[in-house]
Amino acid sequence: LGARSGRSIPTPYTPLRRRSRHRDDSQFAARTPGSNKRLRSAAMAPAALPAWPIPEAATLQADWNRRHGKRSNAIQAIKASAEYAKLALLREEGRNDLPLTPDADDESTSKRQWEASVMHWRNALKSLPQAPSQKEADAII
Repeated sequence: LGARSGRSIPTPYTPLRRRSRHRDDSQFAARTPGSNKRLRSAAMAPAALPAWPIPEAATLQADWNRRHGKRSNAIQAIKASAEYAKLALLREEGRNDLPLTPDADDESTSKRQWEASVMHWRNALKSLPQAPSQKEADAII
């Protein structure tokens, strides 16, 4: 009988009901503060505190001022480079297809987005064609 039905025949040493290794749900129920009594439902549990403290407005403003300063310094450093000087000469010639400077004042841009936009801008500046010098321009005419 046991082999055909897929059930094993119980031995005298097999307990009728095996213990479950899983705890019942009441083990994980929320507890009331200051006592060991479990609440009856999760809806009655006290509101959970945030995982970290929420920064104050002054902290947020100081953080933005620090980031804005770093962004402005990065823009100024690139504008002082030889690559940007080529851009200025090409602008004087009237070209409109030149790369635009990233906006350091945009608070909605994340750090990674900002770094990526500066990297693309700098690479575009490096790939600009060499602007003809005044001597070369006079020789062409």
